[in-house]
Amino acid sequence: MTTPLGDIEICIDGKTIKYTAQNMGVMDRLCLDVDGRFCIKVEFVPDGERHTISCIIKSHIPSDKDGVESGEQLALKSFYKGHSKLFDSVFMSG
Repeated sequence: MTTPLGDIEICIDGKTIKYTAQNMGVMDRLCLDVDGRFCIKVEFVPDGERHTISCIIKSHIPSDKDGVESGEQLALKSFYKGHSKLFDSVFMSG
């Protein structure tokens, strides 16, 4: 998937994997300044071992504004480039 900040790469234990990016449409009336949102789905069958799943924005140059945002039931990392903001939040289903 390509974003204004760079191409998205998903890795499990350091190995690049295929994923599905689903267009979720524009946010609701509470977030009028958002141009769109996507859900990245990763197929993974638990095997009882510890694993690392990472999301990499290829060619992204870190900004001083990049950072972790927190809130009630929120785990979010924000990335910036000019006036563009990309954020990564996590939802685990199981």
